[in-house]
Amino acid sequence: MKDLSVWKDEQFKRLRAEMDRLFKDFSRDFGPSVFDEIAGEAPVMDISETDDEVIIKIEFPEFDPADIDIAVSAESIIIEGRKKESRQDRGQQVESGRHFSSRLKLPCRVLPEKSEAAYSQNRLQIVLPKCRSAVFRKIPIHHTEKRSERS
Repeated sequence: MKDLSVWKDEQFKRLRAEMDRLFKDFSRDFGPSVFDEIAGEAPVMDISETDDEVIIKIEFPEFDPADIDIAVSAESIIIEGRKKESRQDRGQQVESGRHFSSRLKLPCRVLPEKSEAAYSQNRLQIVLPKCRSAVFRKIPIHHTEKRSERS
């Protein structure tokens, strides 16, 4: 047991930082992934559906409404957030920021022109009215006698 060494807090911090970097590098080429959500970089979303609407609720603890962009088509939605931060470090202005982007395929077609978004207490709620399905009309089938073919 002489060869065992006790790990100190600093060694654990370095190991954690290396593992975080490894997961970020691994997932970078594949777009947003579960690793981003674990690391806290993607917002928490809840998507629900009623008979008339698709409702998306998102928590944004560090974003203002001005930091968020939403684009909706009939079949999908793109939600992006960008936050720039400035701080003083040893007398110099240091700029940093956070960014996320999520594109979701919606469970049904919606009406983008009637969609609404509201922001309150760090929560964004997006309401997407569903398109009415096409109205089908039943067509009766009339029985006719078979016609003879011309020769």
